[in-house]
Amino acid sequence: MDENQAYISYYLSKKWYHHVLSFCELKLKKLLGEPILTLWKAVALVHTGNPTLAIQELSVLEDKRDFVHIWHLAMLFAHQNCKFIDHEAIQAIQAKYTIASTNANPSDKAFTIAGVFCWHVGNQPEAIKFFKQALNKNPNNISALSGLGWIELLGDGYDKTTWFEKALEKSMRDIEGMFGKMLILKRQRKYTASLDVCNRIIAYYPTFIPAYVEKMYTQLENGLWNELLDSCHSLIAMSPDNLDGLKMLVWHEICWEGSYSAASNHLETLFKAIDRLEPGNTELLYEITQTFGRLCNRNDMILSQCQLIMNKAIKMKPNNANYLTELGYIYFLKGDLDNSKAMYQNASSLDPQNLDALEGTVRWLIFSSQLQMASEQLEMYNEIQRNFGESVSISYLNSALALRKSNTNQWLLYLKECAQLQLKNTKDISISPTFYHICNPETLLSIVRDYMDHIGFINVELNVDHNELQQLVRDLLQLLLKIVPGSTEALYYSAKTNLTLGNPILAEKQLEECIAKNKSNFKAFILLAEINCENQNFKGGLSALEMALSFDFHIRHECNFFLLKTRCFIGLKEYDNALTVLNSSFNLPNVKEAIKAIDFHKEWNKSPTVAQVGQMYLFRMEAEAGLNMDIEKIMEEALRLFKGTPNENIFIITKGKESLKRNDIQGALDILGSIKPDEMNYLEARSLMADIYLNHKKDRKGFAECFREVVERRPTVESCILLGDAYIKITEPEEAIKVYQSAYNAYPTYTVFVSKIGKTYTMMHEYSKAIAYYKTGISANTSEKRNLQYELAYLLQKMKKYEDSNDVVDDALEDVKGQTASELESKLFFIKGMNSVHLGLTDESSTAFMQSKEILSRLLMKESGPEAQKIRSEIADVCYQMALVAENNSKDYDRASAYYNEASQYDSNHIKSLVALGKLQIKQNNLPAAQSQLTNLVQLHPESTEASLILADVLCEKSSFQLALFHYRQILDQYPSNYEVLANYIDLCRRMNTLKDIPKFFEISDKKTLHTKLSAGYHYCKGLYLRFINNLNESLKEFAICRRDGTWGVRALYHLIEIFLNPGEETLGGEALEGAIETSQSTADLNADTDLMGILTADKLIKELPQNPKSLKTQILECHALLSTKQTTEIEKAITIQMEILNTERDYIPAIYGTSVAFMLLKQTPRARNQLKRVSKMEWTREFGDDIEKCWLLLADIYIQGGKYDLATELLRKVTTVNLSCSKAWEYLGFIMEKEQSYKDAADYYLKCWDLYRQQNPSIGYKLAFNYLKAKRFTDAIDICHLVLNHVPDYPKIKSEILDKSRASIRFP
Repeated sequence: MDENQAYISYYLSKKWYHHVLSFCELKLKKLLGEPILTLWKAVALVHTGNPTLAIQELSVLEDKRDFVHIWHLAMLFAHQNCKFIDHEAIQAIQAKYTIASTNANPSDKAFTIAGVFCWHVGNQPEAIKFFKQALNKNPNNISALSGLGWIELLGDGYDKTTWFEKALEKSMRDIEGMFGKMLILKRQRKYTASLDVCNRIIAYYPTFIPAYVEKMYTQLENGLWNELLDSCHSLIAMSPDNLDGLKMLVWHEICWEGSYSAASNHLETLFKAIDRLEPGNTELLYEITQTFGRLCNRNDMILSQCQLIMNKAIKMKPNNANYLTELGYIYFLKGDLDNSKAMYQNASSLDPQNLDALEGTVRWLIFSSQLQMASEQLEMYNEIQRNFGESVSISYLNSALALRKSNTNQWLLYLKECAQLQLKNTKDISISPTFYHICNPETLLSIVRDYMDHIGFINVELNVDHNELQQLVRDLLQLLLKIVPGSTEALYYSAKTNLTLGNPILAEKQLEECIAKNKSNFKAFILLAEINCENQNFKGGLSALEMALSFDFHIRHECNFFLLKTRCFIGLKEYDNALTVLNSSFNLPNVKEAIKAIDFHKEWNKSPTVAQVGQMYLFRMEAEAGLNMDIEKIMEEALRLFKGTPNENIFIITKGKESLKRNDIQGALDILGSIKPDEMNYLEARSLMADIYLNHKKDRKGFAECFREVVERRPTVESCILLGDAYIKITEPEEAIKVYQSAYNAYPTYTVFVSKIGKTYTMMHEYSKAIAYYKTGISANTSEKRNLQYELAYLLQKMKKYEDSNDVVDDALEDVKGQTASELESKLFFIKGMNSVHLGLTDESSTAFMQSKEILSRLLMKESGPEAQKIRSEIADVCYQMALVAENNSKDYDRASAYYNEASQYDSNHIKSLVALGKLQIKQNNLPAAQSQLTNLVQLHPESTEASLILADVLCEKSSFQLALFHYRQILDQYPSNYEVLANYIDLCRRMNTLKDIPKFFEISDKKTLHTKLSAGYHYCKGLYLRFINNLNESLKEFAICRRDGTWGVRALYHLIEIFLNPGEETLGGEALEGAIETSQSTADLNADTDLMGILTADKLIKELPQNPKSLKTQILECHALLSTKQTTEIEKAITIQMEILNTERDYIPAIYGTSVAFMLLKQTPRARNQLKRVSKMEWTREFGDDIEKCWLLLADIYIQGGKYDLATELLRKVTTVNLSCSKAWEYLGFIMEKEQSYKDAADYYLKCWDLYRQQNPSIGYKLAFNYLKAKRFTDAIDICHLVLNHVPDYPKIKSEILDKSRASIRFP
């Protein structure tokens, strides 16, 4: 079909016949005599009441080739709709039609036109027949395919896209095919896909107005209010009088902005536009009134406009009972009960069977307080309605009548039924004009108003589950805010409900929205004061009360105003002011009447309520107690006054609390125990008793017994959960399971017990039982089974049964298919993504995470406040996992970085992503970016230990040791037993030569942490410290203690092996320092034996390291053990192993160092030098820091042997830059200075080396004393000699060559 036909079909389906007529007339001015346009002009004339003109228009089409069927059908249609039907003419046309059908051979186009006509006049069977005949003639007839698609769609073919798909296969730009597909996708709630198709239509046909209209309605269904407004403005810019665009402006102002004055102006404009463009279309007027009259929250401006519109409709069709009934409802909403009654009576007289008129009459009777007559009429209405099923309207009228008859329990039962029916009726319906009629926001608000405004006056025991009713009311408010997010009254009541249900943060957010839309809403300020009190912001509470007072002075006579003000003063500990306000409140006339009525046990259902009067007494007690006054008198008065009322128990509980404050434990228990099971506050009293047993008497059995008695006497779902949770709290899970099982048997529809049992079995590590129980609960096929499926999938994931977990997730996702997206669905996709990650299915995991993110993004657009922040955090978690997949599985670092950044954009406090981004930048060797990222993170979140730790690591890589120490120190000040950080801190202190600061950290850890010395980490850190200060014997003991630990054992073994192989930290393979000091033969033999023992011990320790697989580090240590033997065959074996490593890891520095040592031992110095030169050009890294330093030292040794002192000095300076505690570097520098006869500098270097050895290395002592002697520092030389001889009395030559000469040099002649 072409664009013109699509436009005509669209407005024919909406029954906007004047639009069709105007369109055809406009097009016929350009296309004179166009048959198709003439046909539809005639059809529009028939529908607008001009069949005679239609017959004249059709007469010119009789001989048209493709009109062999349609001319006869259209003429029959026109004649049949004439005021005076010409039966002879009809018979003649039918006869002609019979002859033409027999003799003619129509084209497929003729069949198609006839099919479209039959479709639009409501003759679907004939339409289908014609379309199929057209396809028989021409299987490629796109219009026939689309026509069949429309007939299926309008026949509720929600999922039937076959005909449209076939049409689009023939021509991808077929406008009817695309339009039909778009509407089906919208019905399936695939809004993104629907909008994509809609945008494609607009791109192909930019002047096709219906596409813009449907785009708006799709955005309305999806809750995209801002985008909807943009689309609306675009449409009105193209077509200023577009009725749908004007309707949407009214919708937007009422539902989103809450601006009734602007909405009223737009509604007036819409009314005038209808009068011009669709005159006589009373159904359109009726539809608009039904929609906006129920949306406007009884706003008088909107209702007045609706009244004018309905009067116009009634003027045109005065005998339409539905119109009169609707006007009666408008009068009722305006509070004009007399006119409302008249309209309902007129409607009933016109149509006695009109149920809406009967409903209106009953409503009028109830709200006119004619309760007896209302009761009789409602009983009759109930009988009639039974034949039609359950009705929200009847349930609400029953509840309204019961409320006015003071039948509290009956009222609440009907109110509950009404709420449940309303939620059930709107569960699976998308937001649309029809939805607003079914949902009826006015009824929703009426239910909520009745409950919220009257529940506080209840002073009888309820037979209805109050918590369940509260939850239903909250669900109604959520529904209301979903469809009318700008309703200030809905926001107010929602805030009130959330405060009652213990969510003051969300309540405050909703009140802020409410006040922003209506700054003079004093009720909102009163509730804001209450929320501030809940949040302990008492100054804010007083400020809110002052604001409320400034908008309405009448609240000075409201008891609630005084109560809140008193509460604020008590919270601020201004007890004198609190008592002053209370005294004023007691003098209010209604309060005196209330107290008198309570005292004489009379019924009292006015404000202040009995509960409010009781609260006044409670506040008085609290204020007087704050002033250290005796409250016994006021408490006894309250107990006397409220004796026999439900509020009596509140004061009994207060008395029990006072006894507890006086440490009268038994007295408190006796007082609280006096509250009987059938009385109000029984559960609160038992909960308080249980707390006393557990926390004051340390009686676990008594604690559980309190809840057990509650279950025995009040076996409700809540009490069973409390008892089961109590057993969990005292670590008796078996008893908890028995309670949950018994409760589940009694309440099989409550899957919460299945969840509790599953979680309890999991806590007991009875995983098979937990899984079996979850499966049993799921097989029961309850409405809540998806929650159980989620918990089961999560448990299986934790047990690493990823495939089983995925199976459960797939089943759950199949169940939710086609339903509105929910947070649970996103969680299921998230679990599927995590399972796929563990199974190595990268593509599947990415897809699952993307689906989870898409669902959460859609939910985010509909939420605000804390709920929106929660969803943002969940999206950030998904982005984080997607980044991990990209980083670790795909190695796509750019995409990973983008996901990490996206996570931080959704949640600026998502520390995991920010830290991971820093780690990724380190992995990419982008240290400046990593430092900047982590520095900002630490500044914003100083509590983030991981961020501080990684920042310190980055600073170490950049050799910014001082800054790194600062960050490590901050972590240790907060967590002294974080041994991972302490180990890094000790290593850094060694490099900075500040190890003297370390012992105090062990002392702090001992004081702050229990059982410190049982920690393997503690012993590892202590061993590390002792090794670095060259206290090797003690270091070996500490490392030996933790060498079998799972976390620290391998690291401890590495240190043990290194110490045994090279206790003196000698430069293996270096010969520059050999022979500088002579040793005795006995000392040499002893050293040889020690070396052999060290090698054997190291071999044993190496075997304790993990062998399967064997790490590179382990292989290198094995090679060092081979090198330590200094046997040629062993050395060559070590070279072979290390060369194999270098073949795969070319720049593996430990292997380079090992091969260099081997070459030196084999006297192949050039080969060693070539290897080491590679390392000299590398940047220092923390990972291989020690091995790099050893390479530099060995190369320096080679340069020294060759007399290249300048090159050696340069390398040694690099070593001391990154490690001030490298004794061997200072020794080499001293050696070079000594060779250059710069004895003063040599002595300075040897002194540093001497101090690092704790003045216990005689060889270094000898060199230091010798250079002091040469530098003529004789006294210092003598002191060093004494230290060496004290440690090694027979150290060779030091006495004769240094000590004696130094003494002789300082003797006076």
